[in-house]
Amino acid sequence: MLSGGFALAAWFDGEHAGDFVQTMGGYHPDFPVPAHYPSVPRLAFDWHMSDKLQVTGDAYFALTAHAFMAGGYLDAAWKDGSLEAHFKAGSDFLISWKPFYYEIDVSVDFSVKYTYHLFGKHHIKADVGADLNLWGPDFAGKAKIHLHVVSVSVSFGGSKQKAQPID
Repeated sequence: MLSGGFALAAWFDGEHAGDFVQTMGGYHPDFPVPAHYPSVPRLAFDWHMSDKLQVTGDAYFALTAHAFMAGGYLDAAWKDGSLEAHFKAGSDFLISWKPFYYEIDVSVDFSVKYTYHLFGKHHIKADVGADLNLWGPDFAGKAKIHLHVVSVSVSFGGSKQKAQPID
């Protein structure tokens, strides 16, 4: 199944003269969507490849007078009896030039679970994943690696701040 929306709008006079937007699937999660921009549902798909494997995802792209953004997510789930596996990947990109600012988020996760019955019901699980968040200017970010019971984060550069207008 496929779903989603598209919008193209331009303002030639009035309060929003010179503004425009073209979007397929909406906007970046952190983008403050102006009230005059159209609301558009995410582009999405849900594909049941077999009774054991299902793949779902969504995506978006938008270009405005002052920013470009794109992103998407993919989720694959496989289940066969007592064994389950999941793969998730996602990314969000936002680049603004009025004022100049960028934000990039990328993540990937993989998990597997096995259920067995021996004096009751028990589960063996393993999860591994990584996240990378970058922003700027000034170039900064955070990297995180997580394993089932522990995670390690490394931050670099300054803290995340709101974009400041250019003089």
